[in-house]
Amino acid sequence: MDFSSLLSKEIEKKRKLAGETKKNKKIRAEDDVKDTETDTLRTAATSEKITSDENSRQVYTPEETVLINSISDEQLDSKLEQLDESCDADSTKLDKIKKLEVLLRLQKKNEVYRIQLEKEAETDRDIRLEDITSVDARDKLHTQVRMYIKYMVKEWENDVQMKRVSFSNIESDEEREEEQISVATQSTMLLDTKKDLVRLLYKLRTQKLTDSMLTSLCTIMYYLQNRDYRRANESYMKLSIGNVAWPIGVKGVGIHERSAALKITGENKQNSANIMLDDKTRRWITAVKRLISFAERKWPT
Repeated sequence: MDFSSLLSKEIEKKRKLAGETKKNKKIRAEDDVKDTETDTLRTAATSEKITSDENSRQVYTPEETVLINSISDEQLDSKLEQLDESCDADSTKLDKIKKLEVLLRLQKKNEVYRIQLEKEAETDRDIRLEDITSVDARDKLHTQVRMYIKYMVKEWENDVQMKRVSFSNIESDEEREEEQISVATQSTMLLDTKKDLVRLLYKLRTQKLTDSMLTSLCTIMYYLQNRDYRRANESYMKLSIGNVAWPIGVKGVGIHERSAALKITGENKQNSANIMLDDKTRRWITAVKRLISFAERKWPT
């Protein structure tokens, strides 16, 4: 064997040895990665278990502790069953108590509305002139004003719905488009009005309106019922600036009207114009004006 052959064999042997070394290093690196992933998963599982254990040992505030101790588990489950409610198996006692509180508030609210609807069903919504000046009729007047406002909103809804249905009867494309724009505008205004009246309807139900505001609203509704829109608008202006709007020929006993300038430039909130008291008051007063405008369109004189 000559020198060249020996040299070739030696080079080939070293190449094989170098290849095996690289392969072994790669295998060891892959094993290291697998070991690292296993350790990471094991650590994550341990951390999750620790977190779960910490959650199971939840610390309550003193108020929550008193709440939890105020009712037994049996009483709590019984009350929830009476309300046809159930809780998840993993719900804590505090979760159940909070759910019960929400359900009881809802039950009370529904009962209040039921009583209000019964009262409205027994009341005539037509406001009489002599009742506006009667101290004994204040409770009934709150209900009557609320009923008539709801009645006008319902009529407005029906009016918009009828106009939507009538689209198919319009032959002209131009007229149909104009009617669609008109109905869309009315729908938007109606929706805004309903939202803005929520505060007023609540105050009427809970009888939290001031006597002057109630008197002015009664006067406005009285004139609307009698289709006297000029005086209804005049009464609305008095309501806006803070004056008491009495029906023509009626004088408010014990209530002294002040000038509009003093009402608007007064030093405190009570001396301000009603429409400037706060944003919610401004919005429901503006909504009343929209009802007046609707009544003029719906029942023209």
